[in-house]
Amino acid sequence: MQLLKPHWVSHDGLPIFCIDIHPDNSRFVTGGQGSDSGRVVIWNFDTVLNEDSEFDENIPKMLCQIDSHLACVNCVRWSNSGKYLASGGDDKLVMIWSFAKYPQGNNAVFSSKGKVNVETWRCTSTLRGHSGDVLDMAWSPQDMWLATASVDNTIIIWDAMKLPEIVTVLKGHTGLVKGVTWDPIGKYLSSQSEDKSLRIWRTVDWQTEIVITEPYEKCGTTVGLRHDWSPDGQYLVSAHAMNNLGPTARIIERDGWKYDKDYVGHRKAVNCIRFSNNIVRRQTKKSNKDLQMCVCALGSRDNSVSVWLTGFQRPIVVMEKLFSGPVLDLTWSTVGHHLLACSFDGTVALLKFSENELGRTISKQEKDSLYEKVYGTSVIGHRQSNALIIENPNLEKLVDDEVKPETKDLLVDEKPKSTSTPVKTPLPVNNKQVEIRTSDGRRRITPICVAPAPDIGLNPTPFKAGSVAAAPFSSSSEEKSRIVVEKREDIIVQPNVTSNCVSNAVVKVDDTHVGSSKKNNKESPNPHVSNSVFPSVLNHKSWKRSLESSLTAVAAKQPRFTDPLELQQLPADKQLPVICGDITQTNIVLPPMQMEKRSIILVPGNRKACLTNDSTAGMRGIIAKVRLTSQESDLWEHAFGASIIGCVANSDVIVVTLDNRNLYIIETATGKHSLPPLVLPAKASHLMLNNTFLLCITCTGVFSVWNIVNFKVVLSEKSLSPILSSTQGVVVTKSLISDEGMPMLALSNGKSYTFSADLGTWLLLGDNTDTVVCHSLQKMRQNIFRTNDRVESRLPLHSLQTQSFSYNNHSRLLQNPEMSALCTYTFLEQQISASLVLKSAQEFRHWLLTMVQFLLQQGEPRRLRSICEELLGPCYKNAKDPGCILGLPKRQLLKDVLAEISNNAHAQRLYTEFSEQLSYVEEET
Repeated sequence: MQLLKPHWVSHDGLPIFCIDIHPDNSRFVTGGQGSDSGRVVIWNFDTVLNEDSEFDENIPKMLCQIDSHLACVNCVRWSNSGKYLASGGDDKLVMIWSFAKYPQGNNAVFSSKGKVNVETWRCTSTLRGHSGDVLDMAWSPQDMWLATASVDNTIIIWDAMKLPEIVTVLKGHTGLVKGVTWDPIGKYLSSQSEDKSLRIWRTVDWQTEIVITEPYEKCGTTVGLRHDWSPDGQYLVSAHAMNNLGPTARIIERDGWKYDKDYVGHRKAVNCIRFSNNIVRRQTKKSNKDLQMCVCALGSRDNSVSVWLTGFQRPIVVMEKLFSGPVLDLTWSTVGHHLLACSFDGTVALLKFSENELGRTISKQEKDSLYEKVYGTSVIGHRQSNALIIENPNLEKLVDDEVKPETKDLLVDEKPKSTSTPVKTPLPVNNKQVEIRTSDGRRRITPICVAPAPDIGLNPTPFKAGSVAAAPFSSSSEEKSRIVVEKREDIIVQPNVTSNCVSNAVVKVDDTHVGSSKKNNKESPNPHVSNSVFPSVLNHKSWKRSLESSLTAVAAKQPRFTDPLELQQLPADKQLPVICGDITQTNIVLPPMQMEKRSIILVPGNRKACLTNDSTAGMRGIIAKVRLTSQESDLWEHAFGASIIGCVANSDVIVVTLDNRNLYIIETATGKHSLPPLVLPAKASHLMLNNTFLLCITCTGVFSVWNIVNFKVVLSEKSLSPILSSTQGVVVTKSLISDEGMPMLALSNGKSYTFSADLGTWLLLGDNTDTVVCHSLQKMRQNIFRTNDRVESRLPLHSLQTQSFSYNNHSRLLQNPEMSALCTYTFLEQQISASLVLKSAQEFRHWLLTMVQFLLQQGEPRRLRSICEELLGPCYKNAKDPGCILGLPKRQLLKDVLAEISNNAHAQRLYTEFSEQLSYVEEET
């Protein structure tokens, strides 16, 4: 064994609290206190191992110094892949760092004496979730999760694939959590706290497996409680335990969680434990056979380090008084022969072992076979989507037999898609610039964007002797430009030079803009709501404002609409009407329906309604016609004394509304008028007709619904004023009618409503501007669009929300993942309740299963259990069937829910429980 203490590995004499070796053994990182902030330093490991490299001036010792933490750094850990570095400190933050290929700016370390960063590491994620100092952290075996322990008594599990998303927050400790570690197959997570307990958590459901307190009842406080699992997963060695008032490191066996063995010998508390990741084979004195063992190092407050083999009762080496302060952290190289230790005194020590001292390291294949034999699974050599043990054999069979397809549309039954991966055609690279000339002889070159090479997210290359630091991006370090400039002498454009004679500009106003209002007034059959008076008045005011601005030497502007407040200043003869009845007063103005001079409306039964508005005008006005044809033969024809502005039809009737506010209902088969014309309070703005009901919205924001089968009113002259306001420029973009005759509207402001006759009020179905909706998860919101237009009539909620919900929602997720998850849960609850109100069974099932998927993702067993219990109903002999929801049997819905749960191993126990209960109930009935 060799002992080295590189004096140049230092934080300017300040404490070093943590240390970790990179998986490729080329670097190691230290974290601790800086001069005025937390400090993370990445060092060249080769200069510690090799004396020649240490004294070679051309080989840098320090690769990068990071002073981004606002307070002391307590823990640094490389990911198992070596791609990321995590650091956590007293500033309550966890920062994720990634190697950057191209450094930016000056590489000199700020406020240092000549230090230069050879490498650049950039922060790719900042994790904010803890309310106290971050004391320890650990990456899961396959880098799926990152666990962080804090002074706030909690452990946060972060989704390392989707940072900064939180998987769950583990609560149970009543004291500072000072240590956290994973077992090698990812089935358990253990944490040790100052509350004198060690907890083991199941990663299946994130619940407590066992709490061990007896070995720690007489322990005091210590700086750290960094414990560790053996690489074979059979032993967990905990820090700072007591045995007969003597400090020990307690050994906890995986089999039955027994803890009757200790590592003894240190005179003061054990602060940290670190197992080598390798499993070795070595002979013992009692047996000539090679036994598999694990190598474990202990660091103590007595300033010493001891190294143990799990097959021996005594340590193989003890380094007493190695430091002048407590040992705070330990780390092994992946080779397994190098051990680094750091101390509160600000120094680092290296212990180099030989194979004869530790034993022969087994190969990865042997290690893989060991996992297969002991645990039935392997975590070596491949990345699993879930490193959990499947306990239910039925569930395991489902997982093995069923290839999980891509997320399919729950709203529309689609044909099976090909399993082949579509080949994405790369976008063409534009490497040509076009040079043209302006009329004054100047060159104009259209710029193009040249995408840089990938910068961050790359694995750092091993830094060895002779390596050269990455150079900044420049023409000398990268390949030469391939941009070609094409000169086009045949194109001459005018230069966009602003004229300097604005003060002499004269704006001409055409008098026809003002006078046209009188002419249009005479032609309008309705003196109250004119199709031209209102715009002409606005244009007149707008042109007047432009004329005034030009006289003040301001550039003339385009006409714009006047402020809605100016409408109060209109003359009395041009003011908007006030509709009276069972509705309140309103000043809503909606655009009237419009039709071309000649239009064709398709009628069910291969028929067409031909509308004509340019017939020969009579002595008292124009005459419009509607003619129904079938296969080029005329069935009937009608004439009207005003222009047709709207028409809708079904297989039984044709509804025609005119410019004079009359509405006609004509039988399709015979051409008879079902009723005399209905007189509307204003021109029609929207018409919607289904097989039973007719919805009409007028330009003044009043709507009515009639039953056209038995000719009865459903809703009479109700107002849109609670949901529509003319001062905001909001209009109706879509209108539908439910099977019960209730109107459903989508507005241009991103909101959709339905009217409830039972409650006598409007119900909000969707709001794209709602903060809760904007901050819900994008994936959950996009479920709305997975359908096609052919099923629109069966999906009223979808039909309305495709009008109001936007793909390009520029909102960002909240920095607080818990609040973002809460917003998503609230949004899904709103979708489920809206589906129930609209009595849309297919959409209710879709959003129920979407809610289940979200709860599985968030790890919410309590809410999932509540859903399953409601759908299962009473579970005893001769129990009544729980019934249906919108015609869907509850227990069939439960089967669909369990099918979703079966795809998630974390909820396998919930799946097993309710599957068995459902089978029992079905057998009894």
